Amino acid sequence: MRVEDQVGAGYHGPQDFFEKIPYGLADHQVILSPDGKPIDYRFLSVNNIYEVLTGLKGADIIGKTVREVLPDIEDHWIERFGQVALTGKSDVVEAFAGPIGKWYTCRAFSVRKGFFFVTVEDITERRKEEEALQQAHSQAASFAEMSLDMIYRLDVSGYFTYVSHAAHIIFGYMPEDMLGKHFKSFVAPADLSSVIDVYQKVTEGRSVKGAQIRMLRRDSATVFVDINIVPLFVDGKFAGQQGVARDITVRRKVEEALRVKTEEVEQERKNLEMIFSSVEIGMLIVDGEGVVRRVNEAATIVVKKSEHDLLGCSLGQAFCCIHLIEEGGTCGNMEPCAQCPMCRVLETVFRTGCALSSTEIIRDFVIKGETRSVCLEVSAAPVMIDGTCQVVLSLLDITLRKQAEQAIRLSEEKIRAFLNAVPVPMYLRNMGSVFEYCNDKFIAFFGTSHDSVLGQPTNSVFTSDLAEKLSHLDDELFQKNGHQVFEIELVRADGAKRTVVFYRTLYYDARGQVSGLIGAMLDITERQHAEQALKERDDRLQQMFSELQQTHNTLKRTHEQMIQSEKMAAVGMLAAGIAHEINNPLGFIASNLVVLEKYVENLTICCQTYERLCTALDANDEARINAARSEVDNIQERLELDDMISDLGPVVQETREGFERIRKIVLDLKSFSRADTGHMESIDINVLTESVLRIVWNEIKYKTELVKEYGQIPLIIANPRQMEQVVLNVLVNAVQAIVDHGMITIRTFLREGSVVIEIEDTGRGISAEVLPRIFDPFFITQEPGEGTGMGLSISYDIVKRHHGSIDIESTVGKGAKVMISLPVPAAS
Repeated sequence: MRVEDQVGAGYHGPQDFFEKIPYGLADHQVILSPDGKPIDYRFLSVNNIYEVLTGLKGADIIGKTVREVLPDIEDHWIERFGQVALTGKSDVVEAFAGPIGKWYTCRAFSVRKGFFFVTVEDITERRKEEEALQQAHSQAASFAEMSLDMIYRLDVSGYFTYVSHAAHIIFGYMPEDMLGKHFKSFVAPADLSSVIDVYQKVTEGRSVKGAQIRMLRRDSATVFVDINIVPLFVDGKFAGQQGVARDITVRRKVEEALRVKTEEVEQERKNLEMIFSSVEIGMLIVDGEGVVRRVNEAATIVVKKSEHDLLGCSLGQAFCCIHLIEEGGTCGNMEPCAQCPMCRVLETVFRTGCALSSTEIIRDFVIKGETRSVCLEVSAAPVMIDGTCQVVLSLLDITLRKQAEQAIRLSEEKIRAFLNAVPVPMYLRNMGSVFEYCNDKFIAFFGTSHDSVLGQPTNSVFTSDLAEKLSHLDDELFQKNGHQVFEIELVRADGAKRTVVFYRTLYYDARGQVSGLIGAMLDITERQHAEQALKERDDRLQQMFSELQQTHNTLKRTHEQMIQSEKMAAVGMLAAGIAHEINNPLGFIASNLVVLEKYVENLTICCQTYERLCTALDANDEARINAARSEVDNIQERLELDDMISDLGPVVQETREGFERIRKIVLDLKSFSRADTGHMESIDINVLTESVLRIVWNEIKYKTELVKEYGQIPLIIANPRQMEQVVLNVLVNAVQAIVDHGMITIRTFLREGSVVIEIEDTGRGISAEVLPRIFDPFFITQEPGEGTGMGLSISYDIVKRHHGSIDIESTVGKGAKVMISLPVPAAS
């Protein structure tokens, strides 16, 4: 029975009924304003439970108004409870009593107008549980909002009646797309039977947690979700179910990432172990008692002890072989004393809990009885290992670094000395356009001092116009990140105008960041004056060069004319022999022509006689036929026709050969005497030599015996007209060198990538005194009138232009040998 019904049915006053109610109960009378509005209410009675729950004693509050008992009460409570008393409509409220820190459920109801009861139930524990649950729900809701869980409700038939907006993110459906549809429509077919089993459990009143199923997205993709479901009841009857579907794809990714991260952490631990073991810096781990717990190989090298000797030793025992020698003598301890820097570093880290880095110990150390200077950089850091504080002590031998730093300082001093020795002004400015360095030439050029430059901005060192120009150029240099070369006219402090070329480039710090710029200044004022003078001189030289070019062209034409003249002179010298060579075949050609003329006359007579015989035969005149036959027989005997016919072929052949000899001589002579066009082509030296021999043959055949030893040689690239002249000049000289009768031997062969033409004679020879001048122009070894003295000189020049060589070996009285070498093209 409701409390209202119990009170309405059995109320006979506080004494006989209030104490039976299992709740805190209080009876109140509403106090109304003149216009009938609740403005206060009065306590009429309370039971013991009420007193216990609220801490308000009946003796203290009965007969008093609530404003008297609770002066801070808010008006809406009076208004709310007054409406219950006036309308008879019950009201339930949960309120927190701040002074006693408790939560109550207050149920107000009225059994008669103007009065109302309030039941009070202590729900503090429930509220705490609810708050805890609410907090859990809030956390879950926050996580759900972050992970975008979908909250939904199904009716008793499994149709969606509510879907949260997360459905759009998880499944791609808007909530309205799912409302009124059966849950089976969204379940992957493979999991449909499992989902039906879960649904059946919920309809039986059981909650389901952590059901993982596959559902279908709007794009038909499969989504794994984790579902928690609770049944819903109305008046004890199953009314549907409510669930939360969480997309566990993210969670799986997180789990996978966590697994990977765990593996990475484990790998990192292994890496740290490996680094600790393999790093070249000596490292020890020392516990709070100063005992060495871990040590790497590099530390054993520093302290000159094995790992076995170090582990478990105190710091003093570990470093017993290294102790500080104070200036002026040793400290007198074979183990580190309280003043030892090692001990001080360790004690400081344990005491402060802060790391110390790069503490340098720069003294002499005794290592196994041997004193040597060592610089150690000691760093120490506290670490928690197995719940205890320990210290990682690193020992870095920086002796070489210190030596390098000293070397760098010396190098910097040398660089400064070098820069001061550079004969041009140089300076260094940082990014703030402040001068950080300048050499002595800079100071001398501007007539200032180092104090007036170093640490000063650009506009304090240069004139305003120059500083403004340089500022714009600075921006351009920093943007392009390169170097600059430009020319500027400036005015020095003494008023002198100078033209200066600036060479500027950026310089960088150890991190590769631009730190400023380096500038060098070259005063080119005098150079400009010199350049002007040089330009005028160059113009004069250019004019002289043009004149020389004209002279060279004239000399070139003269040289070509001389070559052609020498060639024609050779032809003229050989003209008689060439004419004789032509006359021989002409003689027997003329004789053969006389014979052929006689043979033609006889053949004409024969043809006329045979024609008469044929006519008689056609006329069938026996007398004429007999007469014609008799005439034919007489002609054959008289003209010796058989001998004439047998001789006719050889005469024609001999005549043809004569003509061929003349044709070759004329063609060779024509080719030789043709003007040189400078054209280069592939030539066969053997063929070219044969052509030249046909021209000079008449000079050779009467006084020399010619021996030809042609080898298998490749083609060469050369000017055929010029090479013909070279061979001709050498052959003519060889013929002229033979007095009565001798031998000329012509050899061709391949030697070391060159074709060699070797012409050897058995003539007079050349003396050792004359041989060095043999290629000089106009130098003659023959009798006057036998040559121009230009043949060998021209030949030497031609061979050199063909990148070849010409050499002569000679012995007086035995003859001479001329060797011409011409390069073979690479393709050959």
